Amino acid sequence: MPIPINDSQENTPFALYGLAAEFKSPEALLLAAKGARNAGFTKMEAFTPFHIESLAGIIDPSFSGRGLSRTSFLPGITLISALIGMGTGFGMQYYSAVLDYPQTVAGRPHASWPAFIPITFEMTILFAGVAAVFGMLIINGLPRLHHPIFFHPNYGKPRHSQYILVIKANDPLYSTSAATRLLERLAGYNLVEVPLR
Repeated sequence: MPIPINDSQENTPFALYGLAAEFKSPEALLLAAKGARNAGFTKMEAFTPFHIESLAGIIDPSFSGRGLSRTSFLPGITLISALIGMGTGFGMQYYSAVLDYPQTVAGRPHASWPAFIPITFEMTILFAGVAAVFGMLIINGLPRLHHPIFFHPNYGKPRHSQYILVIKANDPLYSTSAATRLLERLAGYNLVEVPLR
């Protein structure tokens, strides 16, 4: 059931996530996102059935285009975890072979680091991989079992031409009337206020 658009955000009987508009094509969505960005809106979100080149850079200018935001902590988390894994792998072997239970085999030194390389490498990869997966899930806020866009009446319907742009209500410039005028001017249709429930 579509939610009618109110004239002001203060009069809404529910907390508002934003104003959503549908567009007929990926090109129209790109133009609308550029228009909203040029109008000064900074908090937007787009929902499409497939990846649209350069859309993420318009929605979030800090996006680098390589799949990571310039402010992403994921590479740092992965590197630190890899170093911790490397230290753990090497340290546990050093402890067991040199400190806890030293054995002299064929006159080799107890701290024979070439023998420690395979386990050190495997622990490095294990720690980095696990940290990258869980770091990505945490940074992306996943798993997310609910999203306000699920209240949009047409979201999730089996259509291949569903391109939705949402101007979020927490944008400093947001007012329902201004966002409505802008989205209508940018060829948006089926405008719906999306509640934040």
